[in-house]
Amino acid sequence: MLVGIEHVDLTCKDLILAATGARWKYNLYLEELKKKTEVEQSGKKRKAVCDQIEEARLQQDISSLEASADALLTNTLFTRYNRLLNRLYNQFDNRLYRVNKHPTGC
Repeated sequence: MLVGIEHVDLTCKDLILAATGARWKYNLYLEELKKKTEVEQSGKKRKAVCDQIEEARLQQDISSLEASADALLTNTLFTRYNRLLNRLYNQFDNRLYRVNKHPTGC
């Protein structure tokens, strides 16, 4: 009995079928691995794009909220300023009215 790779009968039908089946299974495995990798990469790209869109939306919301807060603050300050001016004007007007109504002689 001869042992070694040189003494393998390459014309054996069972050996050829086994090798062909193994090669086919290996190629199928490689294709599945490739598809899985492509799907993962596609998912990562999609997630990155979704994250960028979400970040842009958040930035828009932040800008909008800041603008609303600034407008509200300006409006509030303007309203308080007008109330103060009106109060001062009314006080001045009342004093002026009293002075004109009851003039003190010099």
